[in-house]
Amino acid sequence: MTAGFATVKKSHNDWETQPRNHGLWGNRDGGKTKSGKRKSVASAKGFKRRSKILCDVLESGHVSFVQNPSLGSVAIRKDRIEHIIKRRYAERVLNKKVRMPCDEAKEEISELLCMILETIETEKAVQDVSGRWSVEKNGVRAILGKDSKGRYLLTGFNDHRKEKTATDSIRAGIAAHRYKHGFPEIYAQVGAVVVSIESSEESAEKSSKERDSVKKSWWCWFDQDGRLWFRKSAFRTAGRG
Repeated sequence: MTAGFATVKKSHNDWETQPRNHGLWGNRDGGKTKSGKRKSVASAKGFKRRSKILCDVLESGHVSFVQNPSLGSVAIRKDRIEHIIKRRYAERVLNKKVRMPCDEAKEEISELLCMILETIETEKAVQDVSGRWSVEKNGVRAILGKDSKGRYLLTGFNDHRKEKTATDSIRAGIAAHRYKHGFPEIYAQVGAVVVSIESSEESAEKSSKERDSVKKSWWCWFDQDGRLWFRKSAFRTAGRG
């Protein structure tokens, strides 16, 4: 038998030789090439590193920097990351047309944040007619601006132009990273911001109910535009007096 080949018996009783690790067998890694395995390991390490950057920013409040091929250093600030989390949470959970389960939304936001950092680090920035810079990859578009010192910083994201592509990319990322180092950490930090959002929502709802309750006991009140309103019952009561 020729070296590097294996003999395979086919169903019609003919014998033939085929190269090893080809077709029927794949290889020892279950079909993954060495190159593919290296890319997978590199991807996992990159995700862990980006997750750590995000966690450090959210936990400490310190500004971190990532490198963009076109613009150089791009600042990652806590207030902007929280802005992205709150916006995505509103779009996915608070939006009555979507109503995504909270845990699912936190997974999506965790992956989205790491995808945004990856996009900044790997893609060249493009400037639009208004002078605003952005980078885009897999449907996710990171918006970049400048701070008071003239440094570039992440200000937000946009996936409306390629929403399906972005959603599919995020889901694939979750499947690849959910059980990897870095995901539980960023998930926990996103969860902490979500708790503050939910607390604010509950507080606002409670305040609204209290205002409505107090308003019912008033005969007149000013609205937010400064107009004076009277309750009809006030005139009826005054008439009977």
